[in-house]
Amino acid sequence: MVDKKHSILVVDDEEMFLTLMRDLLEEEGFEVVTCVNGKEAAALLEKGPSFSVIIADYKMPLMTGTEFLEIAKRRSPHTPRIMITAYQNAKMMEESINEAEVFRFLTKPVDIDSLMAVVRLAIKKFELHVKEEEANKQKDSFIQRIKAALEETPLTNDDSSFDQLVTRDTSQVDEGFSPVEMLDMIAALSNALDIINPALNNHHKRTCYIALCIANELDLPTKEVGTVFLASILHDIGAIVLSDRFKLMTFEDNSPHAHAELGALLLESFTPFSFFAQLVRFHHVPWENGQGETFKDRPVPKLSHLIHLADRVAVLVNKETVVSKQVAGINEKILSARGTVFVPEFVDAFLEVSRQEAFWLDVVSQDLDEVIKEKSQLPAIPLDLTGMEELARFFATIIDTRSHFTANHSSGVSASAVRLAELLNMSDTECHEMRIAGYLHDLGKLAVPETIIEKPGALDTGERDIIKSHTYHTYSILKAVKGLEKIAIWASYHHETLTGEGYPFHRSAEEQPLGARVMTVADIFTALTEDRPYRKGMEKEEVIAIFSKLVSDGKIDKKVTDTLLTNYKEMNDVRSKAQKEHDENLKFFWAHTKEVAS
Repeated sequence: MVDKKHSILVVDDEEMFLTLMRDLLEEEGFEVVTCVNGKEAAALLEKGPSFSVIIADYKMPLMTGTEFLEIAKRRSPHTPRIMITAYQNAKMMEESINEAEVFRFLTKPVDIDSLMAVVRLAIKKFELHVKEEEANKQKDSFIQRIKAALEETPLTNDDSSFDQLVTRDTSQVDEGFSPVEMLDMIAALSNALDIINPALNNHHKRTCYIALCIANELDLPTKEVGTVFLASILHDIGAIVLSDRFKLMTFEDNSPHAHAELGALLLESFTPFSFFAQLVRFHHVPWENGQGETFKDRPVPKLSHLIHLADRVAVLVNKETVVSKQVAGINEKILSARGTVFVPEFVDAFLEVSRQEAFWLDVVSQDLDEVIKEKSQLPAIPLDLTGMEELARFFATIIDTRSHFTANHSSGVSASAVRLAELLNMSDTECHEMRIAGYLHDLGKLAVPETIIEKPGALDTGERDIIKSHTYHTYSILKAVKGLEKIAIWASYHHETLTGEGYPFHRSAEEQPLGARVMTVADIFTALTEDRPYRKGMEKEEVIAIFSKLVSDGKIDKKVTDTLLTNYKEMNDVRSKAQKEHDENLKFFWAHTKEVAS
């Protein structure tokens, strides 16, 4: 039996056939509405009732089934339409397919088993559309709430306005999931960007802390302080190549604008963060006694200059030397560039802050998270599952845009893992969590140099050790975020094996939950079937052979693998569709990447 929510419209001029259809479909739990001709049915659709499936005979008085189904397509384009006829011919079928976009044909006398099989397929198609539509609505709602909270709403220390804007009724979808603080997630991304190499010295957080101290010293409006926080903690997000990051660690850098432009493009690709993209785009423009108010005929936000100052102070700090012995030299360097490189009033505010020993001790502290959060003046911004999915998708974009070799990998893994979870009857909440884990599973690869990721030949022992460390970094970054404990395990265990020979933790089968096993299979499947710049994805027979060997060796879960292989075509379609959509969404970014590089 099925849920009563599905209503089916049947249109035929034979009363006996309508009675038969009503009895069959109602016995299966469907609500059934019947009409004796297309004109009556079209009038009914005009009044507004919605149907999950529409079934119509071809040969009817007043209008043909094709003519009616064409009207039905216009009224309800996403409702599957089924044609039943005793008069099949090529012209009729061509018209029905081209004009009415008929989902399936059935021939009278109707075989009951065939009828019910087609109806169930149509219901499944309709449910998938409803699910996608709801997901898109939630996504749009999330984007608007975050955008309003960060851009349009006056930021105060009263959390209630944010709670109303950012949270939603989570009683249905989010059962078992605790909202995650958005600021914690942004801090996690900042951590990931800075673990590319220890020499980067916690650069994002240091810059953010220095910028916030200057902003507070200037007594800037709360909204501007919050904007400075967001832009500064992600200011080098576009420096996705390690060599670029090292160049930025020198005080005098003559070519800083490429990474700033790429960072702005990444932020603009995620609507809630697009409003502070301009601050990132121009955060290396020197003041030049006021000429820095524009750059290449474009206005430069003044807060970009504040971040520029904080960024340059941060690179002057040497972690190998006691910070108190560096203060005088740093102050002198900054003061000498007052008016030429830096805005005078910003320099004055920095020098005032610099008088505090606590400021410098905070700058070199390894645990800046709570201090930064307090100084940001941003209230708590709790993310539900929908919000987490969208932010995780943004993280995946940053992870995958480091290399064309893996440019859509995370999207493929995420989509594959979710479909596997659905086929295994995991809960709605677990399926949402699986999508997040899929997007974040390679977060630790931000710590792997692109020279290793893109190396055409075999890796040496040292390089293999480095790339194997990425799952450890994924775990350590995510476990630090309250509410992501389960997702941290699912995301980071994707190279573990049930025999305990995987990495980085060598977990036994008993220590690997179903979610982690699903992620492992989804990651392997995506890696084998996706196209890479240097090779095409494997054919089905090759993929099956590899999975069969892994199962026989006891390395991966048999039930999960059997589910994948039983639904191979659907799984491959889901994976391919997700990766193509990701590529389409990033067309603009990749095109501009080439422009910036040239």
